[in-house]
Amino acid sequence: ARVDIQECAGESYDGVFFPLTTRFGSLPSAEVVDADPELDSSTPVSLAMDYGDNFKVLTDDMAMEQYVLTQCGTQTPSEAEIDAVKSKPSSVYVRKYFTVPLQVAVAMGTSQLHFLEELDVQDRVAYVSEYAVGPCWQMAESCGSQLESSFGNATVLVNQLDEAEAVFMDCSSTSPVDCSNVAARANGVHFKASQVAGALHAAEYIKFMAAFFNKEDVATEFFTTVRESYVSSLLTAQPFDPPVVAWIS
Repeated sequence: ARVDIQECAGESYDGVFFPLTTRFGSLPSAEVVDADPELDSSTPVSLAMDYGDNFKVLTDDMAMEQYVLTQCGTQTPSEAEIDAVKSKPSSVYVRKYFTVPLQVAVAMGTSQLHFLEELDVQDRVAYVSEYAVGPCWQMAESCGSQLESSFGNATVLVNQLDEAEAVFMDCSSTSPVDCSNVAARANGVHFKASQVAGALHAAEYIKFMAAFFNKEDVATEFFTTVRESYVSSLLTAQPFDPPVVAWIS
């Protein structure tokens, strides 16, 4: 069935699954750096996205992890094949392996939910945070999809997370950086949107999320609209004249 709807490669697989027109590069992209006044040419790359013929390699600098996403129905690449596309920045980086598009995911925080909504993959999210406020998410929670609180039953929480192919989560600390909670889970994926500088940079993380669901085309359309609106608002914003205080003695 997944072959029929082109989620998985079938007999017609030609060796190249991800067309060049839908491939992303590094975040922030040049168009974001140019448009976002909070960024400049010295802004470091926070995420690298590289593509092989049937797999993607996402490299996260904060968690020091690489996520290797292999197209459903194709063979997982060897270490040498991955290295040929994107080697580890250093030996401390850890690789985690996923088959895409994901069928079952968990969102541990609320910052990931809007991205999942825009990609229209709510039906693939098994559990969501109790703090979710969107009507779709609240309906899901009422049907038994509420994620167990980290202060609740630890066994229940672990079992819920183990059900997922990928668990999107924040690092437990950003200053100092501590991503041991992400590293502790083989299916843990660091989602960094809430920790980057610049509103447009954060919005661009829909590209990262999209890679796990083969929704690059949807992410491109969404982000283009967001960027155009953002740039337009900057151009039409009224200049701010700071108040002046006169001291008389």
